[in-house]
Amino acid sequence: MDTLFAVGELRYYEQRFREAEAAYREAAQRRRAVLGADARDTLEADMAVASACMQQNRFDEAERLFRPALERQQRVLGDDDSLTLNTLNEMSVLYFRQGRYAEGMPFIERAWRLHLKLFGENAPRTLISQGNLADTLAKLKRYDEAEQLFRTAITGQERVLGRQHPTTRRTVAKLVAMYEAWGKSEKAAEWRAKLPKEPAAKTVAR
Repeated sequence: MDTLFAVGELRYYEQRFREAEAAYREAAQRRRAVLGADARDTLEADMAVASACMQQNRFDEAERLFRPALERQQRVLGDDDSLTLNTLNEMSVLYFRQGRYAEGMPFIERAWRLHLKLFGENAPRTLISQGNLADTLAKLKRYDEAEQLFRTAITGQERVLGRQHPTTRRTVAKLVAMYEAWGKSEKAAEWRAKLPKEPAAKTVAR
């Protein structure tokens, strides 16, 4: 069972999602037969199947799989389990990719609050989650709320990850895009000027 799941993980990270799905499905079926439907390993495999479907843009199927998986995880493992958190993250991605920002908002907000509770406000993954929440608020034109979250996320990311980190750069770029959509061109220009420059490529001496 573990070998099958490991194969699924390998294929997933190789972006061979159809093969990953097949391995995950077989692992889930075997885990369900041996461990039961509510075993943590079974819940993990079920979530992985949904993620593989999402990566193949089979969004309706992924949503049908994610929802009962999340409900079972919350019932069996609780809201504070890392697997529950991962599923919340995946569901927020599912809705974001489809432009269904309002539907995804409850999931991404719950994920951010759970990151805060489990890891603290200065953990890199919490800061990334906060940036994602701010981006969703911006897409919903809730600019005042988004601005506050963006700016505190950027401050934390610069402190914890560094100004040149790709995550920090992406968050600053999203803030600039929000100001432009908001019609605040001066603030957009101000933050565009703060956007860290790409590190210069190193030349190799001949």
